[in-house]
Amino acid sequence: MQTLIDALCRLPLQAEWGIYEISFVYVPHLNQSLSGGRVISLKGEVEPPPPGNTIPLRANLCPSVDTRIDPAELSIAGALFSSVADEMGVTLGRTAHSPNIKERRDYSCAVFDPRGLLVAQAAHIPVHLGAMPESVAAAMPLAPFEPGDIVILNDPYLGGTHLPDITMVSPVFADAGGPAPRGRGKPRPYGVLVGFLASRAHHADVGGISPGSMPIAEELIQEGVIIPPIKLYAA
Repeated sequence: MQTLIDALCRLPLQAEWGIYEISFVYVPHLNQSLSGGRVISLKGEVEPPPPGNTIPLRANLCPSVDTRIDPAELSIAGALFSSVADEMGVTLGRTAHSPNIKERRDYSCAVFDPRGLLVAQAAHIPVHLGAMPESVAAAMPLAPFEPGDIVILNDPYLGGTHLPDITMVSPVFADAGGPAPRGRGKPRPYGVLVGFLASRAHHADVGGISPGSMPIAEELIQEGVIIPPIKLYAA
């Protein structure tokens, strides 16, 4: 309990009358209510609300955090999603023919949710992973998706890096043939879209004014072919 109190002393505490940064918290009898205790902020003592309107304070960790989620389950799920990205990279490296991928390991993989937001990534190339969410976002207008669809792109203005780095985005479905959401409509033959998998890898040559597609260029088109988000394969 003392460890918890020490942690709370270093966090902002929230009440209906405002949010204050707390330097010290005194909790009477170790209960959850701060009624009757002292709350001293970094700017001095915080005046309590009028009598009869005392509201227990709580740690304001993050407005997007669901406090009902078990931290252990969340950690396990995070590790599982990261392992998916790791296995994607292992498979890509073992099945590739290009030395850029098989030997130089110039590739990256990541997992995204149904909205195209990053969920997990492998410990691959930072410049790939930092821009990859923008590439997945650029693929979203091509919806609706079906199992087997593959979106390809390399446009640097849509989340790409240099042109030889080509990105592929694939939708992932689950519960094929299951009922429609909330029991309405016809069953979904392809299941429910549960996320996207994205991989980016360096290709040896994509055209341009010099072999290898890495020239000293003055215009983007001089580096090679520019691929906007398109479906390389539509199921």
